[in-house]
Amino acid sequence: MEGEDLYSDFGDFDGGHGKPQTVGAAEPQPAGGAVAVAAAAGPRPPLVTVPAGAADLYADLFDSEGGGGSTLLKTQVAELTNRVQHQDMQLAALQQENGELGRRCTTLATNISALYNTAKLELQRKDTEIQQLRERHCNWPVSSAAAGAGAAGAAA
Repeated sequence: MEGEDLYSDFGDFDGGHGKPQTVGAAEPQPAGGAVAVAAAAGPRPPLVTVPAGAADLYADLFDSEGGGGSTLLKTQVAELTNRVQHQDMQLAALQQENGELGRRCTTLATNISALYNTAKLELQRKDTEIQQLRERHCNWPVSSAAAGAGAAGAAA
C-alpha cells in the first residue's frame, strides 16, 4: 500500500484557478496492488464536471479578512441573537411561573388534606353524639301515661 494514492478517486483539482475540472470515476485496483498498471490504462471517464466559480460558493459569507462579510449573514446573526435572548426571557418567566404554581399546588394539597381530616373528625363526633342519644333514649323509663300519649300521637 506504500506509494498508493488514497485520494486518486476524488479527481484532480486546479488549485483554485477557476477552470472547470473533471473528476474521474474510481477504478478497481488489481489484486496485486499494482498502481502503475491502473494509471497506465488510459484516461478515466468523467464522473462530475465542476463549473467555474464553484469554489466561490461560500465567498459571500466571508470578507477578505476572514470575518463575516455579508450583510445578510450579520442580519441573520443579529436576529438569531435576539431570538435567543427573547427565548431566555420566556424561559425565566415560565420557570418563575412554574415555581409559583408548584407552591400553590402544595398549599392546596395541604388545605384539602386539612379539610378532609376535619370532616372525618366531625363525622366521628356526630356518630358518637347520635350513639349517645340512642343510648339515652333507649334507657328512659317508660311510664304508662307517656306510652299512651305516644300511641295517641302516633294514631293522629
